[in-house]
Amino acid sequence: MKLHDANGAVDIRALANQIQALVDERLAVILPAHQQGYEERFLRDGDMAYGALNTQLFQPVRTLLTELGLEAAPRLPGDFQESREWGNAEETHQQRWMWSMIKQGSGQVVGAIAVGSHHDHSSFRLPRSPEVVGISATNCDEVIQELGEKMPEFAQAQSFRLWYQDYLAQSQPAN
Repeated sequence: MKLHDANGAVDIRALANQIQALVDERLAVILPAHQQGYEERFLRDGDMAYGALNTQLFQPVRTLLTELGLEAAPRLPGDFQESREWGNAEETHQQRWMWSMIKQGSGQVVGAIAVGSHHDHSSFRLPRSPEVVGISATNCDEVIQELGEKMPEFAQAQSFRLWYQDYLAQSQPAN
């Protein structure tokens, strides 16, 4: 797969397609082999089980980026604190979207890779494979804007950091 254009610039959408293929391939191997362990971890630690799965899913992606002379900042699949989540009322199909800026060896940002992790809050289950999207934006504000244009739910959702601040404020006893 060609990941660079005629000028040698990284084609961020082609890179996203390559990452999607790696993640799908890895998921088909990891999930059947470790399903029970993830189910047990979900019962013990909740959504952290999905984070553990993502760590394993994206290991070959980190290797690929290194081989291509690229770096993801933050490490893929992205920064949980800045992520945004939404889903159905039953919470059986949630989406959490994170992103990483992709830099060439020179430090120049060439775009972003956004990852949508589809998950269930009632049990350990993936309603679908993670979604990988290449975005040509080169700063976080532009990434947020582009994702919001593609997905109205993303635009309406708060970052986890803000959601958690609100949650803590509402949890404080009244004086």
